[in-house]
Formats: sequence, structure tokens, C-alpha cells
Amino acid sequence: MNNLNSLSLSLNQLCPNQIANELSRRHLIHFTKQTKPDFIEGWFNRIIAKELQQFYLDVINGKQPRLMIFAPPRSGKSELFSRRFPAWVLGQNPNLNIIAASYSADLASRMNRDVQRIIDDPAYNQIFKDTVLSSGRDGVMRTNELFEIKGAKGAYRSAGVGGGITGMGADIGIIDDPVKDAKEAVSETTRNAIWEWYTTTFYTRLSPNSGILLGMTRWHEDDLAGRLLKLMSEGDGDNWRLVSFPAIAEVDEEHRKIGEALHPERYPVERLEKIKRAIGSYAWNGLYQQAPTAKGGAIIRGEWFGRYPKLPILKWRAVFVDTAQKTKEHNDFTVFLHAGFADDGRIYIIDVIRARMDAVKLETTAKDLYAKWREQLNKSRLRHFAIEDKASGTGLIQQLKARHRIPVKAIQRSQDKYSRVLDIQGNIESGFVMLPESAPWIADFIAECEAFTANNSHAHDDQVDALADCVSMMLNKPLSMLDMM
Repeated sequence: MNNLNSLSLSLNQLCPNQIANELSRRHLIHFTKQTKPDFIEGWFNRIIAKELQQFYLDVINGKQPRLMIFAPPRSGKSELFSRRFPAWVLGQNPNLNIIAASYSADLASRMNRDVQRIIDDPAYNQIFKDTVLSSGRDGVMRTNELFEIKGAKGAYRSAGVGGGITGMGADIGIIDDPVKDAKEAVSETTRNAIWEWYTTTFYTRLSPNSGILLGMTRWHEDDLAGRLLKLMSEGDGDNWRLVSFPAIAEVDEEHRKIGEALHPERYPVERLEKIKRAIGSYAWNGLYQQAPTAKGGAIIRGEWFGRYPKLPILKWRAVFVDTAQKTKEHNDFTVFLHAGFADDGRIYIIDVIRARMDAVKLETTAKDLYAKWREQLNKSRLRHFAIEDKASGTGLIQQLKARHRIPVKAIQRSQDKYSRVLDIQGNIESGFVMLPESAPWIADFIAECEAFTANNSHAHDDQVDALADCVSMMLNKPLSMLDMM
């Protein structure tokens, strides 16, 4: 059965409702608008719908299509890719089998339920009368992981990337965002596990003439898409069609010119530029421009730090402390970073002390520095010492509170080091962190920042840890993280 290839009705012979239903059967974009009235249509969505529609025809004609679609976060890709398209395909041909996967089993199951809700909708039944789901009481399977089409051979199974897929083959395999976040993307172990799952589990479930859809936001140059494209460039593997949408055009395109936004109805250029300033160039190039670059020691660049000849009047100050557990040569340093926040919205780093200290020296140094720095700039208040509540930091917090009555703010770090640095990269790159024009600690400070890598190949990152706490707390993460999801 193939409704798309067999349609022969003339639209001028139909009433308005029949015309709408007929257009939805013929075109995925019309189907999406009819079954989701609040869907925001743009040229971007129309291109994706056209690509998906051609992909379906190539599957039906046995061409084994392979299609990659890259788009920025929150662009509306998944609505078409993982929800409307599977429902539309099963309306076209209720005998097809679909396997759909995402980075977690929970998300894949949620998409499964979304597809079921679309098919259960009366509006869908008006368009595709032959595609009906079971009530669950007639021997036809219907769960959050698998549903079958009543009276036909078609089925839809969802799975988390890395999980098992049993019990059926697939005419269409869909992978939507195999990686959850930067922490997973930077992990070579995770990337290898995803690759192994793709080659040994997902790929083996495909029928001889099946098609594969891979839709994702790029996090890393060696992600699943990167490996598949590399194989193709070397003459191995499958022949992939690549459709990539940068958030802001970098060359003139058919539908927009350099500097124009991908989907201005959702994210105008001004909002995208704000996101770019907040997340930094590395995350921006991958997540939003679909052009991830290899990471070395260039996550933080020395030239991004502004320089000041004289401190401005500061609104408030704080000391950010990164403590080490032991004092042997191979262990990390303890760092005290003294910084202030000014009326211009910038952070001014005033001083940095870095040394290996035992518990006794750590307490004494903290007490002496508080006394020195509290009086150093008495026109601005020194609010607190911010210290991670972990290992030797926990002991220091207790000592400073109980013995010396020094105001302390205990920090709970919920993210890994690399993610924390990515969160502040944009603030540094945009010039919101200032260093003195001259100070004995600056050279070592910049050297450590520039040497920081995503894979922990750098020697030390104690000053980077303190800097991340400082920028995160003083600038208070001005951009909502929802813009990155």
C-alpha cells in the first residue's frame, strides 16, 4: 500500500475539508499543520518536510536512503522528524516497521507516546482511515515501547541508544539526538559505546531495503555523524545525504543571506547573538552552526581577558577557594582567587594566590588573607569566601566559621569540570572578566587557562576551577539554559 504514489483525485472536485485531508495525505508539511494547528511554519520546516517525504519515497522504491539532518537546539526539528513523520508514514503505509531511538529510553518512550496520540486523534482518522491503533485488548500489542497497527503488519518500536532492540526488523530506522549533553559528547568512552550500539545492534535490525534517518545537534567532531561521514569520505560505509542548518547563515543561501537567522519566527538574530555571547565560540560552532571543531587547549584564550590599569569602584567582592586534598608534588594546588563586581557588569580579578598547603597552612592562609583583603578595599564589601563543600574544603568551611567567624558560602558543584567551563566560556570571550595590566601571578594564570582541555590531559586546573566558580556566581548565569536544550 502506498497512498502517496496512488493519489489521483482532483482537488477541484472536493469540498474544503476533503481538500485539507487530501493535501495532508500528499504533503507532510500540510499534515503537520492540520494535526498541530499551533505549528510555526517557516522555510526551514518546509525543507525538512520535503527531505523526509523524499526519504519515504526512496524507502518504498527500495533505494536504501541514508539522510542526516543537523539543526540547532529548539529549532522544531524533532516535531517533524520524530513525531509527525512516523505518524504520516504509517498513514501512507500501515505495513511498515519503524524503530526509533534517542539518547535515553525515557525520551524514546515519550516520543512513542506522542506518535500514538497523533494517530489516535480524530483529525488523523479523517486523513488516514486505514491506520488505527489497537485498544490493547484484541491481541495487538500497544505499550510505551511498542505499538502495532490494527489489521496490518506495521509496528513502531522505541529504544534508548545503547539499549537492546529485539523482536522486529525495521524498514525505517530513526535516531534523534544520540547524545544528551556536552559531558557525554566529550567522553570517548561514551562515543565508542554509541558507535558499537549503532554497528552491532541498531544496524543489524534493518531490512535489506531500509532507510536510516539521523537527526541531531552536533556536539563533537567525533560524534556518530562525524564517524559515519568520515567512513563515507574514505569510500567505506553508506552514502549519506547531509542537510545542515546553521543558526546564522555564514554564506548566501537560497532562502537567506549571510547573517540571517534560521528560524526568525522562533529565534531572531538578536537572540541568537545573545546566546553566542553567553555560551562561547566552541559550543556555538557545534550546537548552533553544526560545525564542531577539535578541542585542544583553546577552550579559554588568553586574549579574551580584558586588562585594567586601575580598579574601578567595586559593588562587592568575594574570594573563591579551590582546595587540594594533599600537598605532594603530583597533587593539585590550593587557589585563593579574590575578585570584585563593578557597575559596568564586569568581573575584576584582583589577586590570585596558588600554593600547595597542608590543613594547618590552609586555615592560617585563609585567615590571614581575609584580614588583608577585607581592609584592602574598604569602600566595597568583601561578602564571603566561596568554598566547595567537599574533601578538605569541608574542613576549611567548618574552621573558618567556628574559629574565625569568617563569612563562608559553601558551594555544591553539580556539573563536571568541562561543562562548568563551557558555561562560563562565553562570558570570558565577551570580555566580562578583567585582569590587572601587571601582576606576578598573571602569566601562570593565563597559561593554565589556555592549557585547559576537555579530556583532562592538562596538568592542573585549580585556577580554572576557582575562575569557573567566580564567573558563575558573580554573573549569575544571565542566559537561561533552556535556550541550549
